[in-house]
Amino acid sequence: MGDYPKILQTCSGETVRTQEEWERFRRPEILALFSAFIYGRQPFEGHIPVCFSYEGEETTPQGWRKRKIKVRAGAMDFCFYLVLPQYASNKKRVPILFYNMFGWDVERAVPLELVLERGYGVCAYPVKGVSPDSRDAFRTGIFQEAGRGDPFAWGEISAWAWGASRIMDYLQIVPEIRKDCVAVAGHSRGGKTALWEFASDQRFALCLSLNSGCGGAATSRDKNSDGESVASITSHIAHWFGDAFQNYAGKEHLLPVDQHMLLALGAPRPIYVVSGTEDFWADPEGELRSCRMAGEAYELYGKKGLVLEGELIPDKSYGDGTIGYRRRTGGHGTVPDDWNCFFDFADKYLKASE
Repeated sequence: MGDYPKILQTCSGETVRTQEEWERFRRPEILALFSAFIYGRQPFEGHIPVCFSYEGEETTPQGWRKRKIKVRAGAMDFCFYLVLPQYASNKKRVPILFYNMFGWDVERAVPLELVLERGYGVCAYPVKGVSPDSRDAFRTGIFQEAGRGDPFAWGEISAWAWGASRIMDYLQIVPEIRKDCVAVAGHSRGGKTALWEFASDQRFALCLSLNSGCGGAATSRDKNSDGESVASITSHIAHWFGDAFQNYAGKEHLLPVDQHMLLALGAPRPIYVVSGTEDFWADPEGELRSCRMAGEAYELYGKKGLVLEGELIPDKSYGDGTIGYRRRTGGHGTVPDDWNCFFDFADKYLKASE
Protein backbone atom coordinates (compact mmCIF):
# COMPACT_ATOMS: atom_id res chain seq x y z
CA MET A 1 0.00 0.00 0.00
CA GLY A 2 1.33 3.42 -0.95
CA ASP A 3 1.88 6.45 1.28
CA TYR A 4 -1.25 8.34 2.24
CA PRO A 5 -1.59 11.86 3.64
CA LYS A 6 -1.82 11.63 7.40
CA ILE A 7 -5.19 12.53 8.87
CA LEU A 8 -3.73 13.85 12.12
CA GLN A 9 -0.76 15.75 10.72
CA THR A 10 -1.19 19.33 9.56
CA CYS A 11 0.30 20.65 6.34
CA SER A 12 3.02 22.28 8.45
CA GLY A 13 3.92 18.89 9.93
CA GLU A 14 2.40 19.28 13.40
CA THR A 15 0.63 16.32 15.01
CA VAL A 16 -2.98 16.75 16.11
CA ARG A 17 -3.65 15.14 19.49
CA THR A 18 -6.92 16.59 20.79
CA GLN A 19 -10.48 17.27 19.68
CA GLU A 20 -9.85 20.99 20.00
CA GLU A 21 -6.80 20.86 17.72
CA TRP A 22 -8.74 18.78 15.21
CA GLU A 23 -11.72 21.12 15.12
CA ARG A 24 -9.72 24.33 15.22
CA PHE A 25 -6.87 23.48 12.85
CA ARG A 26 -6.84 20.16 11.03
CA ARG A 27 -10.50 19.70 10.12
CA PRO A 28 -10.80 23.15 8.46
CA GLU A 29 -7.50 22.51 6.69
CA ILE A 30 -8.64 19.18 5.24
CA LEU A 31 -12.00 20.66 4.26
CA ALA A 32 -10.24 23.48 2.41
CA LEU A 33 -7.97 21.00 0.60
CA PHE A 34 -10.94 18.96 -0.63
CA SER A 35 -12.63 22.16 -1.76
CA ALA A 36 -9.57 23.31 -3.67
CA PHE A 37 -8.31 20.05 -5.18
CA ILE A 38 -11.28 17.65 -5.48
CA TYR A 39 -14.78 19.17 -5.47
CA GLY A 40 -14.13 22.86 -6.04
CA ARG A 41 -15.00 25.86 -3.92
CA GLN A 42 -18.30 27.66 -3.89
CA PRO A 43 -17.76 31.00 -5.65
CA PHE A 44 -19.50 33.35 -3.24
CA GLU A 45 -18.59 34.44 0.25
CA GLY A 46 -22.13 35.26 1.24
CA HIS A 47 -25.18 33.56 -0.21
CA ILE A 48 -27.65 33.86 -3.02
CA PRO A 49 -31.01 35.14 -1.71
CA VAL A 50 -33.12 32.04 -1.08
CA CYS A 51 -36.81 31.66 -0.33
CA PHE A 52 -39.12 28.66 -0.06
CA SER A 53 -42.67 28.13 -1.26
CA TYR A 54 -44.99 25.35 -0.18
CA GLU A 55 -46.41 23.73 -3.31
CA GLY A 56 -49.00 21.56 -1.60
CA GLU A 57 -49.53 18.16 -0.01
CA GLU A 58 -51.14 14.95 -1.19
CA THR A 59 -51.98 11.76 0.63
CA THR A 60 -50.62 8.70 -1.13
CA PRO A 61 -52.62 5.45 -1.45
CA GLN A 62 -50.49 4.09 1.41
CA GLY A 63 -51.58 6.96 3.66
CA TRP A 64 -48.30 8.87 3.58
CA ARG A 65 -48.20 12.65 3.37
CA LYS A 66 -46.18 13.84 0.39
CA ARG A 67 -45.25 17.50 0.13
CA LYS A 68 -43.51 19.43 -2.63
CA ILE A 69 -41.42 22.47 -1.70
CA LYS A 70 -39.91 24.88 -4.22
CA VAL A 71 -36.64 26.65 -3.50
CA ARG A 72 -36.08 29.99 -5.21
CA ALA A 73 -32.40 30.93 -5.39
CA GLY A 74 -31.85 34.25 -7.13
CA ALA A 75 -33.38 33.84 -10.58
CA MET A 76 -33.43 30.02 -10.61
CA ASP A 77 -35.47 27.48 -8.70
CA PHE A 78 -35.45 23.81 -7.79
CA CYS A 79 -37.66 21.56 -5.71
CA PHE A 80 -37.58 18.76 -3.18
CA TYR A 81 -40.12 16.41 -1.62
CA LEU A 82 -40.99 15.48 1.94
CA VAL A 83 -42.76 12.18 2.56
CA LEU A 84 -43.95 11.72 6.13
CA PRO A 85 -45.90 9.00 7.91
CA GLN A 86 -49.46 10.00 8.79
CA TYR A 87 -48.67 10.09 12.52
CA ALA A 88 -45.80 12.60 12.25
CA SER A 89 -46.54 15.76 14.24
CA ASN A 90 -44.86 18.29 16.48
CA LYS A 91 -45.55 15.89 19.35
CA LYS A 92 -44.28 12.81 17.51
CA ARG A 93 -41.43 13.97 15.36
CA VAL A 94 -39.58 11.58 13.06
CA PRO A 95 -35.97 11.25 11.92
CA ILE A 96 -35.37 11.83 8.22
CA LEU A 97 -33.58 10.05 5.41
CA PHE A 98 -32.30 12.79 3.07
CA TYR A 99 -31.71 11.16 -0.32
CA ASN A 100 -29.89 12.51 -3.38
CA MET A 101 -31.90 11.35 -6.38
CA PHE A 102 -31.06 11.74 -10.08
CA GLY A 103 -34.54 11.32 -11.52
CA TRP A 104 -37.81 12.97 -10.59
CA ASP A 105 -39.86 10.00 -9.37
CA VAL A 106 -39.47 9.62 -5.61
CA GLU A 107 -41.12 6.20 -5.53
CA ARG A 108 -38.58 4.80 -8.00
CA ALA A 109 -35.56 6.37 -6.31
CA VAL A 110 -36.24 5.49 -2.68
CA PRO A 111 -37.75 2.33 -1.12
CA LEU A 112 -40.40 4.45 0.57
CA GLU A 113 -42.40 1.63 2.14
CA LEU A 114 -39.30 0.16 3.78
CA VAL A 115 -38.07 3.55 5.00
CA LEU A 116 -41.40 4.65 6.47
CA GLU A 117 -41.99 1.27 8.07
CA ARG A 118 -38.69 1.73 9.86
CA GLY A 119 -40.06 4.93 11.41
CA TYR A 120 -38.32 7.49 9.21
CA GLY A 121 -39.59 10.19 6.91
CA VAL A 122 -37.96 10.94 3.55
CA CYS A 123 -36.59 14.13 2.09
CA ALA A 124 -36.01 13.40 -1.61
CA TYR A 125 -33.75 15.86 -3.42
CA PRO A 126 -33.70 15.78 -7.26
CA VAL A 127 -30.23 17.24 -7.68
CA LYS A 128 -30.66 17.96 -11.39
CA GLY A 129 -32.88 20.88 -10.44
CA VAL A 130 -29.73 22.61 -9.17
CA SER A 131 -27.43 21.42 -11.96
CA PRO A 132 -28.36 19.03 -14.77
CA ASP A 133 -25.48 16.49 -14.58
CA SER A 134 -24.08 17.06 -18.05
CA ARG A 135 -20.96 18.33 -19.79
CA ASP A 136 -22.83 21.59 -20.40
CA ALA A 137 -23.76 21.95 -16.73
CA PHE A 138 -21.62 25.03 -16.12
CA ARG A 139 -23.80 27.06 -18.50
CA THR A 140 -27.05 26.35 -16.67
CA GLY A 141 -28.70 26.03 -13.27
CA ILE A 142 -26.90 27.44 -10.25
CA PHE A 143 -23.77 28.07 -12.34
CA GLN A 144 -25.66 30.55 -14.48
CA GLU A 145 -26.65 32.31 -11.28
CA ALA A 146 -23.35 32.14 -9.39
CA GLY A 147 -20.65 31.55 -12.01
CA ARG A 148 -17.31 29.80 -11.70
CA GLY A 149 -14.82 32.65 -11.40
CA ASP A 150 -12.47 31.06 -8.85
CA PRO A 151 -9.41 29.16 -10.20
CA PHE A 152 -10.53 26.37 -7.85
CA ALA A 153 -14.18 26.75 -8.84
CA TRP A 154 -16.83 24.26 -7.86
CA GLY A 155 -17.97 21.27 -9.85
CA GLU A 156 -21.42 19.73 -9.80
CA ILE A 157 -20.92 17.71 -6.61
CA SER A 158 -20.23 20.94 -4.73
CA ALA A 159 -23.21 22.59 -6.42
CA TRP A 160 -25.48 19.72 -5.39
CA ALA A 161 -24.10 19.98 -1.86
CA TRP A 162 -24.92 23.69 -1.84
CA GLY A 163 -28.51 22.82 -2.74
CA ALA A 164 -28.64 20.21 0.02
CA SER A 165 -27.59 22.79 2.58
CA ARG A 166 -30.34 25.14 1.45
CA ILE A 167 -32.84 22.32 1.94
CA MET A 168 -31.37 21.69 5.40
CA ASP A 169 -32.08 25.36 6.18
CA TYR A 170 -35.74 24.60 5.54
CA LEU A 171 -35.78 21.33 7.47
CA GLN A 172 -34.72 23.16 10.61
CA ILE A 173 -38.21 24.67 10.89
CA VAL A 174 -40.43 21.71 9.93
CA PRO A 175 -42.32 20.83 13.13
CA GLU A 176 -42.86 17.13 12.32
CA ILE A 177 -39.20 16.19 11.97
CA ARG A 178 -36.27 15.87 14.33
CA LYS A 179 -33.93 18.42 12.82
CA ASP A 180 -30.91 16.94 14.59
CA CYS A 181 -31.68 13.47 13.19
CA VAL A 182 -31.29 13.86 9.44
CA ALA A 183 -29.25 11.16 7.67
CA VAL A 184 -27.90 12.04 4.23
CA ALA A 185 -27.64 9.22 1.69
CA GLY A 186 -27.00 8.44 -1.94
CA HIS A 187 -25.99 5.74 -4.39
CA SER A 188 -23.03 5.94 -6.81
CA ARG A 189 -22.61 9.62 -7.79
CA GLY A 190 -25.26 10.33 -5.16
CA GLY A 191 -23.06 8.56 -2.63
CA LYS A 192 -20.10 10.75 -3.56
CA THR A 193 -22.35 13.75 -3.11
CA ALA A 194 -23.69 12.50 0.23
CA LEU A 195 -20.17 12.18 1.64
CA TRP A 196 -19.27 15.72 0.57
CA GLU A 197 -22.57 17.08 1.91
CA PHE A 198 -21.89 15.30 5.20
CA ALA A 199 -18.36 16.70 5.41
CA SER A 200 -19.29 20.27 4.52
CA ASP A 201 -22.55 20.61 6.48
CA GLN A 202 -22.27 19.31 10.03
CA ARG A 203 -26.02 19.57 10.60
CA PHE A 204 -26.34 16.16 8.92
CA ALA A 205 -26.29 13.63 11.74
CA LEU A 206 -25.33 10.50 9.81
CA CYS A 207 -24.27 9.43 6.31
CA LEU A 208 -25.03 6.44 4.10
CA SER A 209 -22.75 5.96 1.10
CA LEU A 210 -23.84 3.23 -1.33
CA ASN A 211 -21.27 2.14 -3.95
CA SER A 212 -19.78 5.63 -4.15
CA GLY A 213 -16.40 4.55 -5.58
CA CYS A 214 -13.80 6.94 -7.00
CA GLY A 215 -14.28 10.46 -5.69
CA GLY A 216 -16.49 8.99 -2.96
CA ALA A 217 -15.49 6.47 -0.30
CA ALA A 218 -12.80 4.68 -2.35
CA THR A 219 -9.22 5.87 -2.09
CA SER A 220 -7.66 7.48 -5.16
CA ARG A 221 -4.34 5.77 -4.48
CA ASP A 222 -3.62 2.04 -4.88
CA LYS A 223 -6.07 1.39 -7.70
CA ASN A 224 -6.08 -1.94 -9.48
CA SER A 225 -6.81 -2.24 -13.19
CA ASP A 226 -10.50 -2.99 -12.58
CA GLY A 227 -11.22 0.12 -10.54
CA GLU A 228 -12.21 3.57 -11.72
CA SER A 229 -9.29 5.99 -11.39
CA VAL A 230 -8.83 9.74 -11.30
CA ALA A 231 -7.80 9.54 -14.97
CA SER A 232 -10.87 7.62 -16.09
CA ILE A 233 -13.42 9.57 -14.06
CA THR A 234 -12.10 12.99 -15.09
CA SER A 235 -11.84 11.99 -18.75
CA HIS A 236 -15.61 11.67 -19.16
CA ILE A 237 -17.34 13.18 -16.10
CA ALA A 238 -14.93 15.91 -15.05
CA HIS A 239 -17.86 18.26 -14.52
CA TRP A 240 -18.63 16.54 -11.22
CA PHE A 241 -15.39 17.88 -9.78
CA GLY A 242 -13.32 21.03 -9.56
CA ASP A 243 -10.89 21.58 -12.42
CA ALA A 244 -7.82 20.85 -10.28
CA PHE A 245 -8.75 17.18 -9.77
CA GLN A 246 -7.91 16.18 -13.35
CA ASN A 247 -4.34 17.42 -12.87
CA TYR A 248 -3.74 14.38 -10.65
CA ALA A 249 -4.67 11.76 -13.24
CA GLY A 250 -1.86 9.21 -13.00
CA LYS A 251 -0.32 11.34 -10.24
CA GLU A 252 -2.59 10.39 -7.36
CA HIS A 253 0.41 10.10 -5.04
CA LEU A 254 0.76 13.90 -5.28
CA LEU A 255 -2.77 14.64 -4.08
CA PRO A 256 -2.62 16.45 -0.73
CA VAL A 257 -5.71 14.51 0.41
CA ASP A 258 -7.30 11.13 -0.18
CA GLN A 259 -10.79 9.83 0.46
CA HIS A 260 -10.07 8.32 3.88
CA MET A 261 -9.77 11.95 4.98
CA LEU A 262 -13.22 12.72 3.56
CA LEU A 263 -14.69 10.08 5.87
CA ALA A 264 -12.60 11.47 8.73
CA LEU A 265 -14.30 14.85 8.27
CA GLY A 266 -17.48 13.15 9.51
CA ALA A 267 -16.07 12.57 12.99
CA PRO A 268 -17.57 12.10 15.49
CA ARG A 269 -20.80 11.53 13.52
CA PRO A 270 -21.57 7.99 12.25
CA ILE A 271 -21.02 6.83 8.66
CA TYR A 272 -22.19 3.64 6.97
CA VAL A 273 -20.54 2.49 3.72
CA VAL A 274 -21.95 -0.21 1.42
CA SER A 275 -19.89 -1.88 -1.32
CA GLY A 276 -20.61 -4.73 -3.75
CA THR A 277 -18.48 -7.86 -4.06
CA GLU A 278 -18.62 -7.63 -7.86
CA ASP A 279 -18.66 -3.85 -8.14
CA PHE A 280 -15.01 -3.74 -9.15
CA TRP A 281 -15.32 -0.36 -10.90
CA ALA A 282 -16.37 1.27 -7.61
CA ASP A 283 -13.42 -0.45 -5.88
CA PRO A 284 -14.78 -2.16 -2.74
CA GLU A 285 -11.27 -2.67 -1.40
CA GLY A 286 -10.59 1.05 -1.71
CA GLU A 287 -13.84 1.83 0.12
CA LEU A 288 -12.93 -0.55 2.93
CA ARG A 289 -9.42 0.95 3.07
CA SER A 290 -10.90 4.40 3.65
CA CYS A 291 -13.17 3.10 6.39
CA ARG A 292 -10.25 1.49 8.19
CA MET A 293 -7.99 4.55 8.03
CA ALA A 294 -10.63 7.19 8.88
CA GLY A 295 -10.98 5.84 12.42
CA GLU A 296 -8.08 7.95 13.69
CA ALA A 297 -10.26 11.05 13.76
CA TYR A 298 -13.00 9.23 15.64
CA GLU A 299 -10.56 8.06 18.28
CA LEU A 300 -9.96 11.71 19.24
CA TYR A 301 -13.55 11.69 20.48
CA GLY A 302 -13.17 8.41 22.35
CA LYS A 303 -15.12 6.56 19.67
CA LYS A 304 -14.26 3.49 17.65
CA GLY A 305 -14.06 3.75 13.90
CA LEU A 306 -14.62 0.56 11.91
CA VAL A 307 -14.73 -2.61 14.00
CA LEU A 308 -13.76 -5.44 11.65
CA GLU A 309 -11.34 -8.10 12.78
CA GLY A 310 -10.24 -11.11 10.76
CA GLU A 311 -11.42 -11.91 7.25
CA LEU A 312 -14.32 -9.91 5.85
CA ILE A 313 -17.54 -11.89 5.42
CA PRO A 314 -19.75 -10.85 2.48
CA ASP A 315 -23.28 -9.71 3.38
CA LYS A 316 -22.37 -9.23 7.03
CA SER A 317 -23.00 -5.81 8.52
CA TYR A 318 -20.10 -4.48 10.56
CA GLY A 319 -21.89 -1.90 12.65
CA ASP A 320 -20.28 -2.03 16.09
CA GLY A 321 -18.12 1.03 15.47
CA THR A 322 -19.06 4.58 14.53
CA ILE A 323 -18.01 3.76 10.97
CA GLY A 324 -20.12 0.88 9.66
CA TYR A 325 -19.42 -1.25 6.61
CA ARG A 326 -21.17 -3.92 4.54
CA ARG A 327 -20.01 -5.64 1.37
CA ARG A 328 -23.11 -7.00 -0.23
CA THR A 329 -22.97 -9.88 -2.70
CA GLY A 330 -23.51 -8.47 -6.18
CA GLY A 331 -22.67 -5.49 -8.35
CA HIS A 332 -23.43 -1.79 -8.61
CA GLY A 333 -26.90 -1.56 -7.15
CA THR A 334 -28.88 -1.76 -3.94
CA VAL A 335 -31.07 -4.42 -2.33
CA PRO A 336 -33.54 -4.21 0.61
CA ASP A 337 -31.00 -5.78 2.99
CA ASP A 338 -28.64 -2.84 2.36
CA TRP A 339 -31.30 -0.53 3.71
CA ASN A 340 -32.30 -2.76 6.61
CA CYS A 341 -28.67 -3.11 7.71
CA PHE A 342 -28.24 0.64 7.45
CA PHE A 343 -31.34 1.36 9.54
CA ASP A 344 -30.24 -1.16 12.16
CA PHE A 345 -27.07 0.93 12.36
CA ALA A 346 -28.84 4.29 12.21
CA ASP A 347 -31.43 3.42 14.84
CA LYS A 348 -28.69 3.34 17.48
CA TYR A 349 -27.98 7.01 16.85
CA LEU A 350 -31.15 8.58 15.49
CA LYS A 351 -33.85 6.77 17.44
CA ALA A 352 -32.14 5.94 20.72
CA SER A 353 -33.07 9.31 22.26
CA GLU A 354 -36.78 9.22 21.36
